[in-house]
Amino acid sequence: MKSPLTFLFAIALAIFMMNFASAEPKTLEESLAIIEADPYNGKEPPLVVLKLDDLCVAWNKPQAWQKVADFARERGIKVTFGIITTGLDKDTPEAEAYREWIRKEHDEGTVEFWHHGLDHKRWEEDGEPVFEFKNSGYEHQQDHITRGQQLARENLGFVFTAFGAPFNAFDADTAKALQEDPDINIWVYGPGHEVEGLTVLSDPRKPNLETPVLKPNYEAFVKNYATNRGRPYYVLQGHPHNWNDHQWEEFVKVVDFLQAQKAEFITITELTERLPAKSAVN
Repeated sequence: MKSPLTFLFAIALAIFMMNFASAEPKTLEESLAIIEADPYNGKEPPLVVLKLDDLCVAWNKPQAWQKVADFARERGIKVTFGIITTGLDKDTPEAEAYREWIRKEHDEGTVEFWHHGLDHKRWEEDGEPVFEFKNSGYEHQQDHITRGQQLARENLGFVFTAFGAPFNAFDADTAKALQEDPDINIWVYGPGHEVEGLTVLSDPRKPNLETPVLKPNYEAFVKNYATNRGRPYYVLQGHPHNWNDHQWEEFVKVVDFLQAQKAEFITITELTERLPAKSAVN
């Protein structure tokens, strides 16, 4: 019979080995070797959604978004763009050109557009942080979802079926406001639990496309992917209008890597159609 000390040593060794196995590799080379040895942790190649935030007519930066859409077509992949809806009704030639481009991309099908709020604002009240969809109150949130849908309907010819909050900041009022919208049925980077009437894609944020935020980082992505491979899907957040040439190259390297892993890049709607209905998926 084993002594108590031997038994305790065995437990400690097992815990150490579990922690070691889950630790992020220290080098890119080590990460790639781990992935090559067992690409999917015994699972299937992953589904990937590129959740690209902050397309805004009012900010008028069409080149960055056109570049992503053209790249997606070249690679035969799908991408999704979150629209900040303020300015969709702006009466200028530039705004009309932007609207026409969104309509064309929507009809072509490579890009899926989703509701990313009305104004993407945050502020303070009594020293406390307030976001467009957190601590701002139900009426404020319901108004911003409804007005965003109205702007899309009147100026783009379609409404959104998916929503993701600016700053990924939300509260219980957000769920209530979304449940009352007749068209939105998907909540991207929502809470880690079921919400009646919505399919929730929660926010594990591992691996990150951008490390830190706004800066795609191929090495950091691969190192984190090595310890998070085997998931059925990844929703990767990015902000193309902030990327410089180097950051664009890092983004392309991440896509190259995932395509080499036989990942399938699909839209938010396509992902939810292939996952258990009306469930929070982590």
